[in-house]
Amino acid sequence: MRVLLVGEDGALLEGLSQSLAAVGYVPHTTSTLHEAREAAAASAPLLAVVECALAKESSADALAITLAPGGALVLYHGTVDARATISPTLQRSVLAELSCDSPACSWLDCVHWNEGGIRR
Repeated sequence: MRVLLVGEDGALLEGLSQSLAAVGYVPHTTSTLHEAREAAAASAPLLAVVECALAKESSADALAITLAPGGALVLYHGTVDARATISPTLQRSVLAELSCDSPACSWLDCVHWNEGGIRR
């Protein structure tokens, strides 16, 4: 399963990428929504995990990321205090909003849950 990780914190994305790859996923990282849209157009991910601040800046670009059939958009932010207010349109399109101070298992649970939903 292909997972697209989008954000400006390279170290965080690298850690998430390694964790996902260790359990069999195929992660791809980008630092901008423009790059994410290009990467997704070439190979649509089942899950796009986007930094909340980037999605807030341009919800239209976040929503324009092509997903595989049954795919989902997930947002993340650094801490609970860093949570950004997003548009209602974007809120309705997001499967989950995760915090980086959440245990790593929360992230993997979200990925596994989405993958399980696809198989049903």
